[in-house]
Amino acid sequence: MSHAEPAVEVLRLLVLTVGMTCGCLTPAAQDLARYASCDLRNLSTNEVRILQSEFKQKTGIELGEKWGWFPFAPWLLASFEADSVSWVFAEVYPGYDIPDVSAMKLHFFDKSWGGVCSHTVPTGYRFFLNDVTVQRKAELDRPLVVVRATSTGPSIVTSPGQEKSLFEQGDYQLQYYTLIGASLFMVRLEDNHGAVARNHYRWESPLKGPPVPTRSKDEWIEWLDSPDVAHRLSALVWLTGFHRPSSEPRGAHSSQEPLAQSKRFESVRDDPRTAAILRRLKRDENLWVRDYASLGLLRGDDESK
Repeated sequence: MSHAEPAVEVLRLLVLTVGMTCGCLTPAAQDLARYASCDLRNLSTNEVRILQSEFKQKTGIELGEKWGWFPFAPWLLASFEADSVSWVFAEVYPGYDIPDVSAMKLHFFDKSWGGVCSHTVPTGYRFFLNDVTVQRKAELDRPLVVVRATSTGPSIVTSPGQEKSLFEQGDYQLQYYTLIGASLFMVRLEDNHGAVARNHYRWESPLKGPPVPTRSKDEWIEWLDSPDVAHRLSALVWLTGFHRPSSEPRGAHSSQEPLAQSKRFESVRDDPRTAAILRRLKRDENLWVRDYASLGLLRGDDESK
């Protein structure tokens, strides 16, 4: 090795680290797991490029896909131990415009960084996405991706200097997601006081959470009565949500809840087996299950009931 070569290598390392603000991005580090020690929201533009390049090389996944006009930005890498999954990587578009739809893209990897599945999920119309974390709760024996999102209005004045969202519950909401197999499900929606909230299904696809799975009436009822708490909760979230009545006319080019989905909801809601299951679940040992069972079911077209 010539005397010049060490100097060249030092210069190369200096160039790579220019503009770096996150200690986990040192050139000597190689494992993608090191990013779990970083708040990825604080990465510089140069650091984001390095991260994207390393993920592409290691996993084959191209990060930074656009959501509307804006690219997703890296926010979180965290351990997510569930079945064959070991890691989850979250990209986020917080929702900078008003009105806007915030969203996240979740990539799940095995321990060798093989891709297991990816899910792009809206997190609310007129909701600003504040935070994404991975948590464990006593109510569900599996890891959860937890989203905190705040309504951006419209609001009403409740007292001098105090406002609340006109259409949404709470000062902010927490959305809880988990994997069942390779599919992502919302298993709870709650406000800042911890009170369970109803999700909205009046549109072609939910504006919070993944698309509604295609199931028969009997399959929905099986999930409601499943011994698997995650199955039960995901079905309860859908069943207790706001739905567009099948009697309501649909526009020719509307993005409303499809008529077939409305009818499927009503058939599940009105089935005697559903009422019996809910009565039993109101006494369930699981708090989250009891919360949703206690919400009851929408009756008729009046959503205020």
